[in-house]
Amino acid sequence: MIYMRSDIIMLGKMAGYQVAGIYAAASQISEACTLLPVAVMPAIFPVLVRWRRLGPDFYKRQFERLFLIAAAGGFVFSLSLTFAAPILVTVLFGPSYLLAANVLVVHGWTILFIFIGITQSGYDITEGLTWFASFRTFTGAALNIALNLVLIPKHGAVGSAVATLVAQIFSAVLLNALHPRTRP
Repeated sequence: MIYMRSDIIMLGKMAGYQVAGIYAAASQISEACTLLPVAVMPAIFPVLVRWRRLGPDFYKRQFERLFLIAAAGGFVFSLSLTFAAPILVTVLFGPSYLLAANVLVVHGWTILFIFIGITQSGYDITEGLTWFASFRTFTGAALNIALNLVLIPKHGAVGSAVATLVAQIFSAVLLNALHPRTRP
């Protein structure tokens, strides 16, 4: 929530409430696309625990498949939004919000990393790494705010979407390099 809401607040204060409204329209569409993995992960958590009990090799293979499915699903959503953004924005919000399509094209790519991050959360819980997940989330949020301070004055809502995308990449993927148990 910090990722999404800090952007809107910062845009409102730094670029104006009209720009914040454009960003909010785009982010509502991309946030709606993340509801599927958010709903599925708690349902499959018992399966993750069962995989772990069946041995480390099986557990690793199954999680690799799950990450691949998450990445593929996120990629499909992101790519679809890239091409459908103008139509979706016009249909859902009207032609006066067409500027939100540019924001949605960039912001939509966060879906790929959100899908990976949600899958990562299942791994973090089964491996007892929730403290590291909190560290990644906090670091990602701080990076998002810092990048917003730099990008909003020059690029407005699209800059804020870029800040969110970069922060999601760091939080969901790159920060895993810092801990030996999340590197695989």
